[in-house]
Amino acid sequence: MRLGKSGTWDDETASPGFVLENPAYAADPAGEKKYLMIYSGSCKGVTMRSLGIARTDDLRAAGAFDDPQGRFWEKDPEPLLPPSEDIENSSLYFDEKKGMYWLFTNHVKDNRYTDAVWVYWSRDLNHWNVQDKAVAMDASMSRFGKGAIGMPSVVKMDENTLALFYDVSPDWRTDHLDRSICMASIPLPLRARED
Repeated sequence: MRLGKSGTWDDETASPGFVLENPAYAADPAGEKKYLMIYSGSCKGVTMRSLGIARTDDLRAAGAFDDPQGRFWEKDPEPLLPPSEDIENSSLYFDEKKGMYWLFTNHVKDNRYTDAVWVYWSRDLNHWNVQDKAVAMDASMSRFGKGAIGMPSVVKMDENTLALFYDVSPDWRTDHLDRSICMASIPLPLRARED
């Protein structure tokens, strides 16, 4: 993933993330890319993080980061949510019956450590509202980790259960080493506030 140009929201870091087939591709293959990636990025100065969408027709698209002719995913110019949300890393769940996307991501506390998994919801992959979010996992909910919590990944286990995998530091530690992997079961269907 190539860094954004100086002054853009992802000019400090840009790292790969969740990949999916573009749901709009079948209806408009000439105007849409076949695959989407929800990637993490941050800006220089006061580091703030967010997620963006990158697009490609070729999953082999890659190149040396400093090669001006390298083959790269095409990044949308604006992030999905404002960098003031200070979020990174993502996993996506799509509820086919409701037509709702659920974006799980970790929140960064005070530019120091990931303190929670947040979830946003939207019916449109390209448009997310900062108000449509909830805490999916934090120290108040985790039996094991009371410090750093992050790196979410979600998998549908059966019709009634979504598994949320996340990493935690034991006790109240907030460092990035010696983390464990935990799993939480979330009942399906998920419900947004407007439900």
